[in-house]
Amino acid sequence: MASHKRLAVTLLSKLWTAQCEQIILCAKSVQGVEEEIEIVHQYRIAIRKARSLLVFMKPLLKVAFFIQVNDQLKGFANHFSKVREWDVLLEYYQSTYLEHVDEDKKLTEYLLEVQRKNRLDAYSHYDVQVIVATLQTYMQDFEVNGFKHKAKNVTCLSFVKKRAKILRKAIEQKEDRLKPNDFKRIHAYRIANKRLRYALELLNPDFDDAFDKRIKRLKAKTDQLGNRCDLYVMQEDLHALRVIWDQNSEKMISLNDFLMYISSEMTKSEANG
Repeated sequence: MASHKRLAVTLLSKLWTAQCEQIILCAKSVQGVEEEIEIVHQYRIAIRKARSLLVFMKPLLKVAFFIQVNDQLKGFANHFSKVREWDVLLEYYQSTYLEHVDEDKKLTEYLLEVQRKNRLDAYSHYDVQVIVATLQTYMQDFEVNGFKHKAKNVTCLSFVKKRAKILRKAIEQKEDRLKPNDFKRIHAYRIANKRLRYALELLNPDFDDAFDKRIKRLKAKTDQLGNRCDLYVMQEDLHALRVIWDQNSEKMISLNDFLMYISSEMTKSEANG
């Protein structure tokens, strides 16, 4: 177990550096448009974990520094957000939806075309050198320029326990405000759970796996809501396609069928809690 006397700055700086190095490793592995969807997914997860640790550390950090670093990391992750959404959509379309209907080749070709266009756009603006240089700067400056002066005297165990309790209460408040089919609140609730889970996963080895049970509970909650949130995003992306399509095209009929299927699955998911 981490000592009461160990300073929070020491441990959190170590974890921050390790997570930045993980992002750099993932960023360098992102190479081309035709690669496996898992590569981009792991890159985005590495960034989410870094942002989760950042949020966990927030009371110890200078406000301007927190905002700058958090916004930069969010921008890095959002660069591939549409790519990730369409990879999930196509995977769902091909592995789940097409098991229930006869394939419309024109619709399939069009969805693949949109997926490829999103990938080409993202990769054409992807600059791994900028990402690496930015993260290296944040690693070098973090302990010196990131923490508030008073953070230098904060003990590790007391801070982690208090911060975890505060974030857990915030999650419970979000849960109390959840309403059926309010996917924005459901999404925000899921993100809050994931952030605490990721932060505890990073801290766990230094606390002799004391957070194992809590991590499992948080993961169960996020997994339960994952499919529902994915369906909601798919629905939003497909509705956006309808705006630019000819309403009388053959593809529109097939697209509407796909949307109806997603809507029915969302209803089932809501009914199952």
